[in-house]
Formats: sequence, C-alpha cells, structure tokens
Amino acid sequence: SASVRSAGVFLLSSAFYSALVCAVRVLRKTALVLLYKDIIFIVLALIASAFMIVSRKSLGAKFCQSAFLSFIFFEALGLNRMAIDSDTPPQNRFAFAFFLGLAFGVASYFFSAVTVFLYVVAALMLALIIYSPESGLLAAIILIPAANSDIIYIVITAALVSYFFKLLRGKRNLTLKSEDIVALFAAAVFVIAFRTESAAKTAITVCVFFMASNLLRSADLLRKSAVCITLGLGVNTVFGAAESIATLFGMAPGTISGVLPVRLLTHDPLLTVVSVLWVFCVMHSRSFKMPSVFKVVFFTAAVLETAFSLSDTVIAAVLITAFIYFAFRSGRFFNVLFAYAAALPLVWLIRFIVSGFVTFAPVAPLLPDLSGLSATQLLFGGAECGTNLFAVFISSFGLLGCALTLLMLLMLLSRAMAAASARAEGMRQFCAAAVASVTAILLLGVCYDTLGTRHDLVLFWALCGMISACGNAVPYDTGADYS
Repeated sequence: SASVRSAGVFLLSSAFYSALVCAVRVLRKTALVLLYKDIIFIVLALIASAFMIVSRKSLGAKFCQSAFLSFIFFEALGLNRMAIDSDTPPQNRFAFAFFLGLAFGVASYFFSAVTVFLYVVAALMLALIIYSPESGLLAAIILIPAANSDIIYIVITAALVSYFFKLLRGKRNLTLKSEDIVALFAAAVFVIAFRTESAAKTAITVCVFFMASNLLRSADLLRKSAVCITLGLGVNTVFGAAESIATLFGMAPGTISGVLPVRLLTHDPLLTVVSVLWVFCVMHSRSFKMPSVFKVVFFTAAVLETAFSLSDTVIAAVLITAFIYFAFRSGRFFNVLFAYAAALPLVWLIRFIVSGFVTFAPVAPLLPDLSGLSATQLLFGGAECGTNLFAVFISSFGLLGCALTLLMLLMLLSRAMAAASARAEGMRQFCAAAVASVTAILLLGVCYDTLGTRHDLVLFWALCGMISACGNAVPYDTGADYS
C-alpha cells in the first residue's frame, strides 16, 4: 500500500499551492471572506504533513494501529480489516502525490480550500461505498441527525447502487421472509400515499429497510450499526447540550454547531429520546466496541439535553421508552416495574423543585382533524397530510395502510423477541434499544410532527430494517466475520 510519507507530500503540496492562491487573492483583493478558512486549513495541513513525512509506515498499517482510525473505519463503517492490513512494505508515490497537491491548489483558486478538501473526502467515501455497500448503509445511519437530508439521500443512493451491482455479481444476497413480505406491501402503500416528499426520495427511504435487512447479516454488523446510530445521535446531543449551556452565558443559538461542515438537528425531541436509548444499549455490553470516553460523554450529553428541553413530553417519552428498554433487556417486567414505582416519586419531586425556577412545556397532543375525510379516503387514504404521525397515517394511508403498518410492526416485534432469546452477545440490548426507539417514534407522534422532516422517515425505516436483520443475522452467527 502507499506510504504515509506519500500522503504527507500530498498535504504539503496542497498547503503550499493553496498558500500561493491565498497570496494571489490578497494581491487581487478577491474572495477575502474565504481567506480565513483557507489559512486555518493551510496551517493544519502543514502541521499534519510535518508528522506524516517522517513516518516509515504504510497507510494500511497506520489505519490498523491508530485507535481512532480503527474505530471510525473498522467499528463504525464496518470495513474489513483484512482488506487494508498488509505485510507488504510501503510504496512511495511522491510524484503522484505532488501533482495531486498541485491540482488541489489550482482547484482552491475557484473554490475554498476547505470545500475542495471536503470534495476529496466525499470522493474517497464514495469509493469506499462502491467497494462495500455495508459501509454506505452505516454511513447513512451516522448521518441521520444531519439537517441537510440531501447528503443522506446521496449516501443511500450510492449504497443502493453498490448493493445492486453486488447482487448482479452474486456477492450479496436478497432474502424476503414472511415479515418482509408484509413490509413490502406496507412500503408500497407508504410510497404511493405519502405526499410530503417526492416519490423518488420516498422510495429511496423505503429501500433503507430492505438494505438493512439484507446487508446486516451477522451479529457483528448489527453491533456496528448500533455503534453508528449511537455515534451520530451522540454527536448531535453533545452539540445540542453545548449550545444549551452556551445560551445560558449569552451566546447566540447555533454558534457552536456552526463550525461543522454539516448542520445538525439539535434540540430535536425525537433524536434526544432515541439517543438516550442507544447510549444505554452500548453502555450495557462490552460487545459494542466504542471508546469508554465516548460512552460517558454521550450519556452526559443525553441527560443534559433531556433536562434542557424543559418539556414534559420529552421527559415522559424518555421514562416510558427507558422502561420498555429495561423490561425487554432484562426479561423481568415486574422487577423493572417495582424499580420504576420506587424511582418515579423522586423524579416527580426533582421536577417539582426545578419547576419553581423554570417553566416546563406541558403535554399538548396534536389531535388529528378527520372530520373532512370521506369514507373512501378514510379506508384507502389519499387526503392531505395531517399535523402529527397518526393524522398522516390515517389521512394518507387510510385504515388499510395503518393495518399493514401495524401488522409489520407486530411481526418485527416477534422477530426481535426471537433474536433476543438467542445467545448472540449484545443482541438482547440491541433488540431492546431498537424496539424502544420505534416506540418513541409512535409516542412522540402524538404531540409532534415527527414526520415533518426527512431524517425521521429514514430513522423509522432504518430501525425497522435493523430489527428485521436480527432474524437474518442470528442464525448465521457462528463466530465468522461476514463483513
């Protein structure tokens, strides 16, 4: 594989020619607004290249030895370690790296150097997704909290194309079990009746279910999907909690998360509740290979984000879904019930004391107005979408679509219960978090427009696909790595 020195030469050449472009901009006094970001990039590239040029290792060996890079690429994105790790000596490709840096510098004249760097990262990610559709699916799960949903759809489409070509070459399988047949009909009704998105985007969203059900075919990949959804939601809650704390000191909302290249959906009630559940999941088993510092930071941020929401609806949803999680995980319903009966008075007392200083948003369900629907629309859908989840289901899908969706959820619940009873490590926690997350969508659907943004749709079908994948993964779990 290529040497780390070659990558260092690329960064050094990119920084040098980007600096020349910045000098030309200063002399011509053009695009000075982009100059500050370019200077920061140049400084960081020079610092990184100084360490990389003196290294004698290959890029593959560096990826495998670095704890952070191993976590991102092997544990989060599901890349096979054997595809990168190699005993071959590193190869220096200085000339190629130099001319790539020259092309980077020329491109930075027309765009910002940061923008060009993001394009390079996007091209590398696209190549990774074409090589491994599982990595594209896991990357889409990480990007669920991203406000710019077009990025999510691009990643999902790339993963779908890669999966299709793998199917044609016989390197991946497509399996539809009895539960998936019901989901197929429910997805068809969903695509036809749902009117808040274009048909193409809605179809791509539904494809997440079938990709997750067929690509996550081992317990190891399911555990990696849990790490991915925790990572994406955890970063979102960390920035949300940081913004809430910064707001207390007079900073403008969005100041902290504005430094990221992707805008996050901070303070989203649904994402806050679901993040709490998946943090519980990864903390309760060592089989989910996430650094302990990430677990502690994400748990603290999730608790702070729930408290800063000052919403009775969010707090009640966290308590109810956490009860479902612990009851499903332990299999001891009455023990969890007695523990909750002892803890709820303390929670109510804390809320009563805090309410003397701040005002909590009361529970205000958005009741659907179905008075204007005809009998045909009520049975088969076709009306305008309502204000919350249940109004959307009834007005758009009709009672037929609601029945199919309910049947799909019940079949997925049975599959989750069967997978949780298996002895695969971490599967009980995984199934408990997934079932509780779907319950959170249904609970918050009473009070919020949970289907008002595209990320909620992707989250719903991704969770359903992950539950469906449990039935495919557990029988194949014989200790082998299918990633």
